[in-house]
Amino acid sequence: MGSKPGYVTASPDGRGIYVAEPDAGTVAVVDTATNKVTSTIPIPTGPPRYLAFSTDGSKIYVSVWNDVGTIPVVSVFDTTANGITATISVGGRLFASAVTPDGRFPTSPTLLAN
Repeated sequence: MGSKPGYVTASPDGRGIYVAEPDAGTVAVVDTATNKVTSTIPIPTGPPRYLAFSTDGSKIYVSVWNDVGTIPVVSVFDTTANGITATISVGGRLFASAVTPDGRFPTSPTLLAN
């Protein structure tokens, strides 16, 4: 894992811990059975900050923003396809996010404009 791990969340099935690594531009996946990093997911849209799973675990909504405020997006990582399938522009830095009860959309009570 990188030298400055950030936000951490568990997969809905409990088999993986996902760690945002803004300095590395990746999300590390830790196997909970072995406590070892099993993969590193590159986030090409910018530094990953916060993570939220869809209720079924098929998607991870990755809050992406940089310190100067020029990259306010949410990248949608499809856990089945193992890649970014969509990028959603937002109006500012999306901090700790959540997912709507039906699992279709990311949301945040702390969407702050730059």
